[in-house]
Amino acid sequence: MLRPNGLESLRIGMVTFGSILQPRSGLPSRARAVAEDLADLGAFVYVLSVGETRDETITGRRGSIVVKAHRRRFLLGWSPGLGRQLRLLSRSTDVLVLESAQFFPICALFGVRKSIVWDTTECETLHYMRYPKNLESAIKLRIWRLLEGWSVKRASVVVAVSREEERSWRTIFPKSSQKLLTVVHRPLHAVDGDQGSGDTRAVGETLPRDYLVFVGNTLAKQNRVAVEWMRDQLVKELPSAVNLILVGAGTEELSGVGESGARIYGLGEVSDLGPVLSGAALAVAPLSSGAGVKTKVLDYVAAGVEVVGTRTAFEGLRGCPGLIEAELDDFPRRIVEVLQRRADEGDRADLKMRQRSWLERNASPEVTRCQWVCVLSLIAEREGLLK
Repeated sequence: MLRPNGLESLRIGMVTFGSILQPRSGLPSRARAVAEDLADLGAFVYVLSVGETRDETITGRRGSIVVKAHRRRFLLGWSPGLGRQLRLLSRSTDVLVLESAQFFPICALFGVRKSIVWDTTECETLHYMRYPKNLESAIKLRIWRLLEGWSVKRASVVVAVSREEERSWRTIFPKSSQKLLTVVHRPLHAVDGDQGSGDTRAVGETLPRDYLVFVGNTLAKQNRVAVEWMRDQLVKELPSAVNLILVGAGTEELSGVGESGARIYGLGEVSDLGPVLSGAALAVAPLSSGAGVKTKVLDYVAAGVEVVGTRTAFEGLRGCPGLIEAELDDFPRRIVEVLQRRADEGDRADLKMRQRSWLERNASPEVTRCQWVCVLSLIAEREGLLK
């Protein structure tokens, strides 16, 4: 196997959507974590980020991350300028890491011939297999199945984000088996802090001491469906003393009190999740669709918060302390049970310690860096990148 210090001669190009300088959703968070891991192994990492706001260089412990912003976006983020930048990037690096299957067509169109590691983030085919059956979801499922199947053939290595999702890839795309490895998704950083008031920028008052929290950008359909379900159903079945905090783009429009049930505070985007999460009595993740390890759930766990969520929300996190699985119909009962239990500070500290221990064993930078060594070793062995 390739030794970590052998990576210092490796030049890695990454291509992703969204800002990795200020990641606010799952894909940019994953891309930032991957870039940090590769740089910490000593590789030179050049990131071409579609939708990034500015160019910047991030200096790590052993390597550097050079972020190049690509601001112009057309269909699926494609443009002639992006194609030319991709071609130049491929010529100046040893291997490309693509954070979305949507980049494979433009790589082919502009003649990119390079060892490609496809960091899948999530299996979109599985994502749409879980959607309610209708014409729109059937069309998207067909498109993603074709695109991801073709991308599997084009990639040198396919990276799943959990062992559970790796099994799904092998089942849906059997041809991926010979090139499939897992690099688990991890939180970008742990959240430390005592319970206290949260970010009050959007509500104009100190947040209540005990509240539920949900984090999610409502531009993502699975988050929008979850938020609408909480607004239309969940809050009506919870006691009026309960408060629900929603964080993420689009949630600022949802603040208010209904005729009965819990009150909703919509904070919109916040600069720092830490104060909001550390003050929460409980997090909720009522996701009925989607695939892969959910960044929001990792953030909850890193903050030492218990979570009531669906099986889909907890995918890839089997055995993690503090995760309470429930069907949507059972959410109100399970939430009330947890709130009535009212764990004291000693219990909360114990939960936080057990969650942190689980993350260190299963989803820490030390774990993911070792897994990336395995990925790059496979590339080196198959394609002779390092002599």
